[in-house]
Amino acid sequence: MNPLDSLPETLKETLSSDLAGFAAEAAVKVLHANWKAAIPKGDSPNIIVTDLDAAILELAKLRDTLAQKHALSPGEFSAPAQILLHAFYQAHGASTTPEKIRVLRDHFIKEPMMVTVDTEEAELRAIEYYVLSIQLGIPNV
Repeated sequence: MNPLDSLPETLKETLSSDLAGFAAEAAVKVLHANWKAAIPKGDSPNIIVTDLDAAILELAKLRDTLAQKHALSPGEFSAPAQILLHAFYQAHGASTTPEKIRVLRDHFIKEPMMVTVDTEEAELRAIEYYVLSIQLGIPNV
């Protein structure tokens, strides 16, 4: 089954009806044209996941850049997500930012993943968000 066939229904079932949900739906509509062209040409339907991951990372980069430029608080992960990350880092002996990035990549990211950010802290935050929300499926991290 082509995942694009169920896209309208999936959008309605998945996305919230607030500003964030409408923004996500608008992003999906932009990506949809690419998917409609790529999948019939023989590209794997996994392009959908790849494109969504890339869009999420771009939004995280924008969030962190705006927060840094304007001294805004980028917010914290939810308490359960923070506890999970803390326990994971402790279990793997990761205490510095480079060590945390390494263990997250080693355990959760199987495909090459390019993160373009200005600092290691911003890279860590983007990878943490990816792992928590995408890989582990934790909502509202």
